Amino acid sequence: MAATASRRITALKETMTKTQLLDALSESTGLQRKDVASVLDQLGAVIERHVKRRAVGTFTLPDLLKIKVVRKPATKARKMMSPFTGQEITVAAKPASRAVKVQPLSLRDIPLFLAMPFSPLPVDAAPQKTTTAPIFIGAVALITLFGSEDPGSKHLSKSW
Repeated sequence: MAATASRRITALKETMTKTQLLDALSESTGLQRKDVASVLDQLGAVIERHVKRRAVGTFTLPDLLKIKVVRKPATKARKMMSPFTGQEITVAAKPASRAVKVQPLSLRDIPLFLAMPFSPLPVDAAPQKTTTAPIFIGAVALITLFGSEDPGSKHLSKSW
């Protein structure tokens, strides 16, 4: 298992790719890359089961984020005055739709076990905030929901 107690966490200047994310997680946790990939795939599957049609509609990743599906009702066609020209225009009807909203939860309330390094510390050592696990998990959840720009992607946002 990699020692994360001596590592210093720095801010990233660029977004990580999926490969970089898997490598970073496998290095920091000491797990094999394929194990980390399977955990992230299963997290994506659990999120999809919560937010797909006829599902509960909410998913909470404790102390990190909450994902909700907001159902917007259909609107009827209506007439209104155009604010630019002053002429009467007809606004088209819109069908009912669904939108996915991601709400961050308070990061200052992160439990101590998430704020501590993954490797065990000596009893006399003070705990340091050296893990980036909550950030990685949140990024993976967002990638899972909103997908990539690949047109052949099977992510949730492309299929509904």
